Amino acid sequence: MEQLSSSRYGIDEVTYPAPITEPSRSLDYLPTRVACTLSQGSNVTSMDFHPSHHTLLLVGSANGEFTLWEIGMHERLVSKPFKAWDMQACSAQYQSVMAKDSSVAVSRVTWSPDGDLIGVAFTKHLIHLHAYEHPNETRQVVEIEAHSGGVNDIAFSRPNKQLCVVTCGDDKLIRVWDMHGQKLYSFEGHEAPVYSICPHHMDAIHFIFSISFDGKIKAWLYDNLGSRVEYDAPGKWCTAMLYSTDGTRLFSCGTSKEGDSHLVEWKQSEGSIERTYSGFRKTSSVVHGVVQFDTAHNRILAAGEENRIKFWDVDNTNMLTCIEADGGLPRFPRLRFNKEGNLLAVTTLENGFKILANTDGLRSLLAFGRQPFNVFHVATMPETRDQARKVQSIFPEESTPCIALSTNDSNVIAACGGKLSKVLDDDDLLREIIVRVGFSTTLVRAALVCKRWYQHASEPAFLCRFRERHRSRLLGFYLVDKEGSKVASIRFFPMLPQPPELAVVIHRVVSYSLESYRGAPAKFLCSQSSRVLISLYNQNNRNKFTIGVHNPLCPERGLVVVPPCPHVQIQDVYYRNLLSVGEVDGLSYLHVSVVSNIQLTTSTVHVHMLRHGDGVWRMYHTLDTDQLLDLRQEPKAVFADNKIYIASAQKDIVVLDLNASSISTVQLPQGVEYGDRDIMLAKADDASGVYVIHVKKIQLHIWLHKGGNWLLIDTICLRDMVANLRIPGCEVEDEHNAPLQIHHVGDYAEFVFLEMGRCALHLDVKSMQLHKVYDMTEEELQLGDIHPLMMIWPPTFPVVKDNLNAM
Repeated sequence: MEQLSSSRYGIDEVTYPAPITEPSRSLDYLPTRVACTLSQGSNVTSMDFHPSHHTLLLVGSANGEFTLWEIGMHERLVSKPFKAWDMQACSAQYQSVMAKDSSVAVSRVTWSPDGDLIGVAFTKHLIHLHAYEHPNETRQVVEIEAHSGGVNDIAFSRPNKQLCVVTCGDDKLIRVWDMHGQKLYSFEGHEAPVYSICPHHMDAIHFIFSISFDGKIKAWLYDNLGSRVEYDAPGKWCTAMLYSTDGTRLFSCGTSKEGDSHLVEWKQSEGSIERTYSGFRKTSSVVHGVVQFDTAHNRILAAGEENRIKFWDVDNTNMLTCIEADGGLPRFPRLRFNKEGNLLAVTTLENGFKILANTDGLRSLLAFGRQPFNVFHVATMPETRDQARKVQSIFPEESTPCIALSTNDSNVIAACGGKLSKVLDDDDLLREIIVRVGFSTTLVRAALVCKRWYQHASEPAFLCRFRERHRSRLLGFYLVDKEGSKVASIRFFPMLPQPPELAVVIHRVVSYSLESYRGAPAKFLCSQSSRVLISLYNQNNRNKFTIGVHNPLCPERGLVVVPPCPHVQIQDVYYRNLLSVGEVDGLSYLHVSVVSNIQLTTSTVHVHMLRHGDGVWRMYHTLDTDQLLDLRQEPKAVFADNKIYIASAQKDIVVLDLNASSISTVQLPQGVEYGDRDIMLAKADDASGVYVIHVKKIQLHIWLHKGGNWLLIDTICLRDMVANLRIPGCEVEDEHNAPLQIHHVGDYAEFVFLEMGRCALHLDVKSMQLHKVYDMTEEELQLGDIHPLMMIWPPTFPVVKDNLNAM
């Protein structure tokens, strides 16, 4: 390699500092422990950690989607499917290519140096730049048709203090663009498609290394004078180059066409190889794939080969260690360190990735309080200053830290070190930590540590606080198909991805069979509090039916049969609904029926209650009104603050106040009317209110009724989200041809299940993400009923055993 001499190009001579030799580190410094495994849903093609938010991971996929993951919470913050923003502005060549085959994959994702921008390169012509708006939003900046063919690499650079984006592609070119999409430079000279680029600078000298598919390495300055150097990469095929964290050492790694991999360090001043690292497998046959590598902390090199991750110290050519990361890795796994080097993302065979961590990395994952975890807007209880000081004294780096029990409890102890004893001696601090565990299943595990932990975790006041902080998680949904009055099928579909902590729970639900109801005159009533209620009609008298309560999450409890609901004489108008009401001492049921006189001038509401352990339905209330309650056919009733809210066909909501023994109506917001499954009610965060979710054309409106007034909480335009899903027969340009219907709304309006075309969609209201969760088959004439299944609440704590450690 020819040295990039500053004097040769009219720049003052500079000298480069020698690498700083750091003391050798033990193998414990390597991130080798599997912290979690997450499912992307499509083959992961590229990853990059945020430069300052060290648990924020950018992931690109083979389906063209890029995703932002907060790996500390195992949550997707943003997920953007591929779509050309302005097809008319694209070249005729690109439009022709897409017309023949619209499939597009992400070839590379990357953050800008300050973490404010996201660059995404695609396998067909385009790159996208997005602005990242903390905590969980992105905004389109510019779409560039960067190359003819695939864009193989993308990187940010800042020559002359101007932020630019550098790309390379199948057209054998390297190009530099400004943030408005204007081309600044175009470098040509490669005789094969360009595989990778590596922009860098040393003091005032800014340059770009590029490597083509024939293994030729070239270097370019930001001018139009051509390549400054040219030489061959080891293996003479696909190779990538990286600088050490401090920018003083240059490494390259690649694979030959014969399948031999090479990892080397370069002497930049001479253009020769400084050292070659050993440990790669020698092969005698062609292997399809290229070794991937990364570096961290000026000390570590890691590469993926042979379904393993291999580590080196940069000053030692012998491999330090080799791990399988619990298996499931591809032949050449992709990998990426975070900027602190304590976390390593590694791709898996099952369309996902694993996060490997060292002790510091585990600790950062367990610290829930630091940004950007507050993106989830979870209600929190204020900490006293004394509690905050106690927490900070144990974990001084976090301002509001939190420990969660991981899948492997030894990881927690390793992360806490010898300071764990401080927690055990302080009840206030212990409660502050336990309340932050993310799942009710984890809370039960925490309770079994000792009797003191059990007492704290099972306290009613503590459970209320835990509930405010951690809403029930949506596990999946049942899709119930019917043929006339009989059940045709009941199928469960998990919501993916789910964190590893819930893998056992999901498996239980999937394994729980409801096939016995196939062909039976049954009705799937609801799936509340993780329980599934199914009514079974009497073939001879449809007014008589029994209800079976299933517990898919706790199958050992068996089937519980609810006594037949009370019979009410049916007259001209009749409505009935069953509500399950959670209580501290168990589960109770409310049965609501409404009958009207023959003249349709008055209505009577009968409310019966079946208390837990009672076994007999008892009359709870009888409410009379001098108006006709024209309730909609089988609307979703909401129970909150001892009031029952039911949608009425008279543009009203009927409110049954059980405390005041009264009936009243609330008019819908102005301009909102009942249509064909376009309105549904949901429990509000404040028990004294109720949400109305209304979909009109391709907009979703969320209204809150509180204190006698309506407040428009949110308006969500689904146009772009729907367009990205490309649902056949639903063109968003003509909103009348793209009807949306509401199938179900979660409590607190946290999610909505919609029907559009022949698809079921799930809208996460908090993250504003819309996903297709079911496609109807050609044999299906209509979409079945959707019934979400939530995580169990309240948690069931095992009976305390005498041998449980008192601690």
